[in-house]
Amino acid sequence: MKYLLTILFVICTQLAFAQTIPMELTTSELMKDIEQVRDEGKGTKMVFWFPQEYWDVCANSDPNFQKSVAELIKATFEDYTLIIAADMYETGEGNHDYQPEEEMKKNIKIVDAIGNEYLPLEDKDISSTALLFKEKLSPALANAIGEMGKHAYLYFFKTAPANTNSTLKNGSFRVILNKSSFKWVLPLACMLPPKYCPVDELKMHGDWLYCPYHGVKLGKE
Repeated sequence: MKYLLTILFVICTQLAFAQTIPMELTTSELMKDIEQVRDEGKGTKMVFWFPQEYWDVCANSDPNFQKSVAELIKATFEDYTLIIAADMYETGEGNHDYQPEEEMKKNIKIVDAIGNEYLPLEDKDISSTALLFKEKLSPALANAIGEMGKHAYLYFFKTAPANTNSTLKNGSFRVILNKSSFKWVLPLACMLPPKYCPVDELKMHGDWLYCPYHGVKLGKE
């Protein structure tokens, strides 16, 4: 009986996670949680994490993005964690430049919640199908990011045991880019059911425990 209950709990938990992608969530809202930009001294670093659910949200929010295409992309990338990164630095007199792709590749890594480190994969370690998608999708993903996206590069990592390619799993991981740390705590706030202030019913982030205005404990919808 004990083992049966454990199995049922796991199944129910997985089903609950599968249902937590809000249908009304837009790509722009998700981008706020998967993008991190940091100004440091005379430079700016940007790290974008593209989880599996990104493609689901694209299909849900864009009628031109077919669900079948999203499923194909997810199947192609299921064994990888995708990171787009850019590192801009000032060169003097108001000018700036960007670290080139190969140089940045030497200085970027993923660190999971228990300290395991993952380096970018070489092309020979990536499936031919994933490489084809990389070639086709990289320009589109870069354009979605904006100006810095023109100088950003897509790196593939082996997905860590902590599921660093999903927004729905509990945990955390960091991307280290040239000694700067960018951390994601999972599940992402935008994937959680919203909470509401009991005082004025104002909608709050799903990962907040208390209303920042009234100090009262938040309740779910």
